[in-house]
Amino acid sequence: MQFQEEHKWLVQHSNELEKHRGKWIAIYKNKIVVSDENLQKVRKKTKNIAALFFLVPRKGEENYILWVQL
Repeated sequence: MQFQEEHKWLVQHSNELEKHRGKWIAIYKNKIVVSDENLQKVRKKTKNIAALFFLVPRKGEENYILWVQL
């Protein structure tokens, strides 16, 4: 699976997501490379890499994961 390492990192570092609540993040090579409320902006900034895109939920919201393969 292409994003297995990024997903593992996401689970292990969930405490780092607090400041990104309500924003989309892009995880690449085990770090957050972009964070923004607008998914299109995140995708544009990461257009040349295959990153895992994750919407960090606000308190009380569900988790959503979206990944795009280039």
